[in-house]
Amino acid sequence: MKVKLNFTDRIKILSLLPTKGSFFIINLVEDFKKIVAFSEDDIKEYKIKFDDNNIKWTGQYDKEVEIGETVLTEINKTILELNKKNDIGLDMLPLINKVVTTETMEELNKQD
Repeated sequence: MKVKLNFTDRIKILSLLPTKGSFFIINLVEDFKKIVAFSEDDIKEYKIKFDDNNIKWTGQYDKEVEIGETVLTEINKTILELNKKNDIGLDMLPLINKVVTTETMEELNKQD
C-alpha cells in the first residue's frame, strides 16, 4: 500500500508498530522505520529541531511511502487493539484513515 505521510504521520505511525515479535516481523518493522525516519536533507530543508520531547519544523512535506503487506498487517492489528480498549484519540484519526485496510474497517464496525 502506498500512502502519503506528512511529518506528524511519520512520527505517529511509529506508535502503531510492534516493539516485539518474531525475528522476521521485527526486521521488517525496523526497515520500515528507516523509510519513515527523517533524513539529513529533511532536517536541513525543513529546519527540524528536536528539543524537550518536542519536534518542530517549518513548511509541509508529504512523503510517499510503500507499506509492505506484513507491516501493514501489524499496524492494523494495533489499530484493532487500540479500538478494543477505546484508546484511539482524535489526533490519530487522520493517520488511521490513511492506513486502515478494508478488512480492519469491517472489524472496527463490528466492534462498535
